[in-house]
Order: sequence, then structure tokens, then C-alpha cells
Amino acid sequence: MDNRSPLLDYRLLRFLLRVPPMPWCANKKIMRDAMEGVLPAEILRRKKSPLAQEPFDLHIKNGSWHPGSIQDLSPRTEEFVDWPSFLKQSERLAEATHQDQWSSVPPVALNFWLHALKSR
Repeated sequence: MDNRSPLLDYRLLRFLLRVPPMPWCANKKIMRDAMEGVLPAEILRRKKSPLAQEPFDLHIKNGSWHPGSIQDLSPRTEEFVDWPSFLKQSERLAEATHQDQWSSVPPVALNFWLHALKSR
């Protein structure tokens, strides 16, 4: 199964590929500069710290991530995703491989995106 990100704007991707690694990618400089004035200074100056575990894996293990819990399915989502088939496939997320677990994200993200478009 291919992973695709159709909502990633090509112009943004081209820009990010042209950003020089130094100094912009060191210590999250590009993000820190972008958030200047938005986030408190103590957050912008703190050191990077690694995560103890992948957050998505933790959500799957404790059962807080399940696509079936979505109450408000956009009618437009069903034009692109066979939702009943998708839910049946996603019932086995806890036993699935890491790659298969991540394959449950794009249809859910599409649904949220379509709702955001509708509310604009």
C-alpha cells in the first residue's frame, strides 16, 4: 500500500527543500524564529528533548485512537473513502504493523480537512 499526502502543497515542499540546512534546521531554528512573539520566550529557548516513545503508538496501545469513534463523517469523505470497509480494516489496529497503523491516518485527516473547508 502506498502512503500519499495529496494535501501537501507542492509550493511548500519546494520551499522547504530550498531552505539551507544551516542554520535553519539546527536546533529547530526555523520553527523558533517563526514562533517568535507567539510562544513564550522560555518555550522558544528550551533545549530539544527526545520523546520517550512514539505518541501515535501510545494512543493505539491505550485505545484512544480509533477511526470508528468519529461521530461527524463528512458526506464528501464518502466520495473518496469506502468508510465501512475502512472501519472494518481498522478494527485490527492494535495487532497491525507500524506501517499499517499509519495507513489509518490519511482518511481521518481527509475527513477533518473536508469539515474545515465546509466551515470556512
